[in-house]
Amino acid sequence: AGGGVAIGYSTMTASSCEISTNVATGWGGGISNSAADVMVSSSTIAFNQAPIGGGVFCVDDGDVLIDNSILWDNQFDELYISEHSTDGNLIEVEYTRIDTTNASIITNSNGIINWGPGHIELSPLFVDPDNFDFNLIASSPCINSGHPDCTDSDGSRADMGAYPYLNLYTGPDWHMTVD
Repeated sequence: AGGGVAIGYSTMTASSCEISTNVATGWGGGISNSAADVMVSSSTIAFNQAPIGGGVFCVDDGDVLIDNSILWDNQFDELYISEHSTDGNLIEVEYTRIDTTNASIITNSNGIINWGPGHIELSPLFVDPDNFDFNLIASSPCINSGHPDCTDSDGSRADMGAYPYLNLYTGPDWHMTVD
């Protein structure tokens, strides 16, 4: 279990992390959480695979808070709460790019997903996802869409994902090339 990260009976904070292209043969392609408290902030969880819970898998009272992050193209589910849990699970999501369709979010009536403010479902518009470059292009809807009380290193409102789009140019002229 846990192609990228497996955690149990503990606490974990993942900040500005990329968890991508992992494969689990059982569950939890990106993160497998068993009875742990997990916080994922300003991170990208993308292109992970597992038969159950390709993005984030929770069992046995595993709680997860996800903010300012991107969950993208995890197979076969972005969020999955196990039907075998003995206690309730809680997943809180805010200011995050995530597909909220029923096919992507599985609770098995055994947990709660709290949808806070600020989540979006649009494509994050990565620079080159086919080659696993998860930086954001200038027109990404994830830019300046993070929590309004958080800022990037350039002083702008926080972006979603592990790699903020930083525009540090302050000169008077902009030069562009058109192909």
